Amino acid sequence: MKNSKKYHSKLISLLKNHNMLSPSGDLKIKDDHDVELLIEEINQQMNAQEIQNQETKNELEKLEVILNATPCTISWIDRNLKYEGANKALSDLCEIEINDFKGHDIGFYTNQKYFTNFAKTLFSSNLNTIYGELETEINQEIKRFWVSGTKFDNNEQAILIGVDITELRNLENYISFNEKLSSLGEMVTGIIHEVNNPLAVINMNADWIREHSHEQKILEHIEKIKSTSHKISKIIKGVRNFVRHEEQDPFDNIYLKSIIDDAITICNGQLKSNNIKISVSNKGLHTKIFCNYTQIFQVFVNMLTNAIDALEGSESPWIRIEVEELETIVRINIINSGVKIDENINEKIFKPFFTTKDMGSGTGLGLSISNKIIKDHHGKIILNNHHPNTCFQIELPSINTIKVAA
Repeated sequence: MKNSKKYHSKLISLLKNHNMLSPSGDLKIKDDHDVELLIEEINQQMNAQEIQNQETKNELEKLEVILNATPCTISWIDRNLKYEGANKALSDLCEIEINDFKGHDIGFYTNQKYFTNFAKTLFSSNLNTIYGELETEINQEIKRFWVSGTKFDNNEQAILIGVDITELRNLENYISFNEKLSSLGEMVTGIIHEVNNPLAVINMNADWIREHSHEQKILEHIEKIKSTSHKISKIIKGVRNFVRHEEQDPFDNIYLKSIIDDAITICNGQLKSNNIKISVSNKGLHTKIFCNYTQIFQVFVNMLTNAIDALEGSESPWIRIEVEELETIVRINIINSGVKIDENINEKIFKPFFTTKDMGSGTGLGLSISNKIIKDHHGKIILNNHHPNTCFQIELPSINTIKVAA
């Protein structure tokens, strides 16, 4: 409607300029020459308008390319807090088509109202531009954004630009956590050294009493002391393996059973406090794998810890470890009583900082680190969605395969 009025106004001006319009508004065309002149002038105007339209179209296409090539999320909204449009970065993040944003309420893709509240603050503010850090959950993933909002069109519309700072914030938290963990490791190493000395004395004295006493009651108590001492030694060994620097360990042929046993020992307290029954199949347990002991130990601790966290509060929880020795690989299935994980997060679950846990309950690095370790061992780790329960499957090359390759 606006365009037709504009063209009508231009036509009136054109006729007046060529003296072809009377004061009463009647056309004054004298002859064919006037008609030709009018047609030529109209064609020139139309060509000029077409060129202008094409230039506008080209500029809009350039703008669209720039918007969609920008890694930041960009959207424009109206005062009613509804989307007018969005760029590809926001579309990809939310897994929603660009055209599907228009007309929807801002932040419709998440249950939180942080973006809605930010937009309300922007339109009610005396400032033209406001900034803020927002946190929200999109597709079961906690995301953090640095958001800028700017009003335009007489404050009737606004453009929102979001920079994803999730990994930066998580990395800051991880570095801080890692420094604390390193300090804790040094402290635990000192404690272990102090505990080992009296433990050795207890064992030595228990052996002496057993050799020099023939009373059955005393011998029974000595066996209990020896058994408890052995348990403490296993726990200390597990803790020492957990806090040591894995780069100190060379690759070697190691029994899979010893690694799994040590990982279970370190997690035993959590297993008991959550009433989780754990079982390990005997088949394939005495298989040897060529590995960095501490790194593979860390993988099993990570996997068990994740399973324990996932089973918190569930009825009759259990974890089962199955080992299968095939011709070229050793396959380890770590299964728990939880339901199988949604296939939609298969690709995300091994990414750094991705977590389905509540805020503050995990860094989202356990599976990512485990995945890297297994890949460094020329193996792979996958989420087996064909199993009715939660099942992570680890495959490592057998010693025979490594020997042939060497």
